[in-house]
Amino acid sequence: MIKYLYKDAFAVIGKVGQGEADSFDAWAMPLWGAYDSGFDEIKGLVRKHENGAPLLWAALNDLDENNKRWGETGFSSSGKYMAAGEADADVTPPAGWAKWIIPAQTYMVVSSTAAESEKAYAQIADKISSKIVGSVHAFFPVPGNDDMVDTYIPIASGMMHCQSCGMPMTEDAHFGNSADGSKSEDYCCYCYPDGAFPGECTMEEMIEMCVPILVEDGTHVKDEESARKMLSEFLPTLKRWKKQGMIISFKLKDGVTAEDLLAASDEIQKHYISGCKGFISRQLMTMSGVWTDWVIWETMADAENAMCQSAESESTKKFFSLIGEVIEQQLYPLERAY
Repeated sequence: MIKYLYKDAFAVIGKVGQGEADSFDAWAMPLWGAYDSGFDEIKGLVRKHENGAPLLWAALNDLDENNKRWGETGFSSSGKYMAAGEADADVTPPAGWAKWIIPAQTYMVVSSTAAESEKAYAQIADKISSKIVGSVHAFFPVPGNDDMVDTYIPIASGMMHCQSCGMPMTEDAHFGNSADGSKSEDYCCYCYPDGAFPGECTMEEMIEMCVPILVEDGTHVKDEESARKMLSEFLPTLKRWKKQGMIISFKLKDGVTAEDLLAASDEIQKHYISGCKGFISRQLMTMSGVWTDWVIWETMADAENAMCQSAESESTKKFFSLIGEVIEQQLYPLERAY
């Protein structure tokens, strides 16, 4: 099972060792014996379950203790391991005990048996390796049962916010759903409930919808004017409302000439793209047989709507019929235009 959650910064205090992943069991597992035998020294410092059992973590760290992963693929290379109990960030451990601060992060949490945990983590890490922002840790959620493990994979420093309305997404239920049924890491359950935005909405309309919610919450602002000002500054930085660059790089089919493509490009520009909502600019470039079509849109929603509706355009069909191999097709947020 996979879920998402945000966790504030906390401390782990325990017994630390270091070594190679290949000999992990030999040097890391004995640390639990040292932890258990000396537990009376820290039992007043660690956080506990409702039944009084300590919150136990198998915490990892890099050799310099900078909250970095063990190597590029996660559970590889060498590093440090702590058999630990969770504690408040400001605790002072007694002599002979180590303390690490685990920073505030948003995690993908993978629940499994201990026997399956390494395999479950490896499968996930292969898919999201570039998103992992720090050390991976294991939490034992069931008191007295070390066979059940929650693997905490940090995917964002701090709190994740919906890239449409800005809502903090701190627990699994807050995350929206992608079209394939998986959780959306970009959008909340209100803005993206079933793999799409429920309807068209401008950024200004989103601001007006969020103003009363922000005022009622009262954490950051107390009146509508302040809420509107804050949202007007924050929402333009979010993915849905940033200008988007849509890029497609491709090679032509055999027998198709540059003149054929340029003529089709003029037609799609005249009869389709120029009339699409949110269109800003377009450039068509070529080098060494590779063509790149780069279109700038006002928002991601405009770009996605243009792509979805393009199948109905005869000029679009003609243009794409000339394309052979597609090398890249992607949307990129536009950070700055000069």
